[in-house]
Amino acid sequence: MIRRYISALAVALAPCLALAQGESGDSDKPIPLPDYPARYHQFSIDLQSPGDNGWDLLMRIAELHREVAARHADDTFDLHNYGYVDYTLAWDPESLDDEYTIESQIPRIHAQLADADASGLFAMLETLISKNALIQPAEDTPLLDLTMTQLGPVRELARLNAARMSLAAQTGDDDEVAAAWNQLIWLSRFTPRSCPVAIGCLVGIAVESLAMERIRDAILHQQISPALAAELLHTL
Repeated sequence: MIRRYISALAVALAPCLALAQGESGDSDKPIPLPDYPARYHQFSIDLQSPGDNGWDLLMRIAELHREVAARHADDTFDLHNYGYVDYTLAWDPESLDDEYTIESQIPRIHAQLADADASGLFAMLETLISKNALIQPAEDTPLLDLTMTQLGPVRELARLNAARMSLAAQTGDDDEVAAAWNQLIWLSRFTPRSCPVAIGCLVGIAVESLAMERIRDAILHQQISPALAAELLHTL
């Protein structure tokens, strides 16, 4: 059986080997490759409307968020569950443990959200969602090493706004819920356009799913007013 496969493979490869031998004299010539980074960049542009590009603003927001998070670092908790918003505030007692309960972390989350607000982060996000493009600079997309530097910050900002939505819904702050929601939806829509490969699409889906999950929890706890529901539906 193995010999039969080897014979069949040899027959199939024979034309290719003959062609390669015939062109052996040209083997030292470089093989021209398409400009894949340029194609990737143009594809991202083609997926978006012409207008203001929010890339630089997103990078500034990401840097500010890192500074805010560093001011409230809790290494033990970060190691336990990746940080203050990464467990998505599901209000599930099993999401943490006896030492790090959700109740013990809420004050720290409130403090970080207040710091982000005072630092102007949420105002910058509000400006970002007025942009109609999120295009990575062409020079930052080298062949086979697409940096995709927006994906990490988008995930972190999504978790931040998920916490913001949940806490605002609990206090009946419709304006704050709507602002966080609108920012999440913008990120979910423009991330795949800025990163038009599978991972970019998956991050966009995850961000929208997180926003929908927070709203679903708020609905189940009767924290959504009719006016707020109408506004959220308008965004969708």
